[in-house]
Amino acid sequence: MYKRKAVESAQTAADLKLHLDKYHAQLKEMQVAVSEKTSTLQQQTFKFKRIQVGAGYYSCMSCSSSCKC
Repeated sequence: MYKRKAVESAQTAADLKLHLDKYHAQLKEMQVAVSEKTSTLQQQTFKFKRIQVGAGYYSCMSCSSSCKC
């Protein structure tokens, strides 16, 4: 009886390890995707702000006027 319980526990542990590895890999993939998306958004934001400044549409949050500060 104890041997059967030990075998079942070992099998359960192996199954849980496989699930953990699977979810860990998914998490890593999501982290990479979020990092890439963040980088892309930062680049787009920089370009957009540069266009606004160049066109004179940039409005400063502190003085609420068109400035280049």
